[in-house]
Amino acid sequence: MFVKSLGYRMDLSFPGFKGEVIDRGDYLVIRTPDNPSYYWGNYLLFDAPPTPSDFDRWRDLFYKEIGKQPNITHEAFGWDSPSGEMGHIEPFLEAGYNLNNCSVLTTSRVGLPPYFNPDVVVRPVETDEEWEMAGICASCYATRVTAVNDRIRKHMIAWRAVSLCDAGKWYGAFLKGVLVGGLGIYTVDETGVIDNVVTHPDFREKGVGRSLVYLASLHAIETLGVKKLLLSTDNGSAAKRMYEQVGFRTVEQQLGIDTA
Repeated sequence: MFVKSLGYRMDLSFPGFKGEVIDRGDYLVIRTPDNPSYYWGNYLLFDAPPTPSDFDRWRDLFYKEIGKQPNITHEAFGWDSPSGEMGHIEPFLEAGYNLNNCSVLTTSRVGLPPYFNPDVVVRPVETDEEWEMAGICASCYATRVTAVNDRIRKHMIAWRAVSLCDAGKWYGAFLKGVLVGGLGIYTVDETGVIDNVVTHPDFREKGVGRSLVYLASLHAIETLGVKKLLLSTDNGSAAKRMYEQVGFRTVEQQLGIDTA
C-alpha cells in the first residue's frame, strides 16, 4: 500500500520506531510489541475512509492483527486521506470513539512569534540529568495514568537513542537552568519532523512553547541540514495558532479514530 499522506508517511519514518509495519494491500498493520499502550504505535492504517460497512470489519481486523498482543486495551484506526475526507465515521462516534482531526503543517522559514520569551534557552538535551528532567516534563500532564506514563517513558528512551545516533535531537527549553518544556525533531531526507511539543503545566502562559518551537526550528535548519520542517496538530487546539505565528502553514489533513 502506497501512503499518500505526508503526515502518516513521516510518522512511519520515525527512526526510533522498533516495531513492524505489515502491508496487507488495502491497509497497513503497525505494531509496537514492547510499547502496547502506545495507541499510535499499534493501529491499522487504511487506504480509504470508512464506509457504512466498515465499523465491524475494521474492529474485527484490529483484533485479528493487533488485539492479541499483550496489554492492548485500545483500538486505533487511521485512513490515508490528505484532503480530509471523513467517510462514514458516525458508527464509531456513536460508539464513543475519539476523532483525531489534525492538520499537517510545514514551513521552510520561521519567524519570531509574538510573546517570544527571551529568557527561554533552548538547546539539545545531553546529560543524564537533562534526560531525566525531559522525561519528567514530557509525562507531567498524566502522572496518575500508569499506562500513559509507561508509554511516554519508553518513547523518551527511543528519543535518547535517536539523539545518540544523530538521527534527530530532543530539545529542552530551560528557564533559569530548569527544563520547563521540550520537543523532538527527527530528520527524514531533508525534512525535520517535530514531535511531542510539551510545556510543563507550571510554566504555561509564559511564552515557553512558542519560544521553544521557534528556537528549536532555527537550530534544526541551521545544524541538521533540513530544508523543511513538518508537524501535525489538532485542528481544534490553541497550539495550531501558535505554530502559524511561527510560520507554519497547513498543507493537508491527517485523520484517525481511537477508543478513549
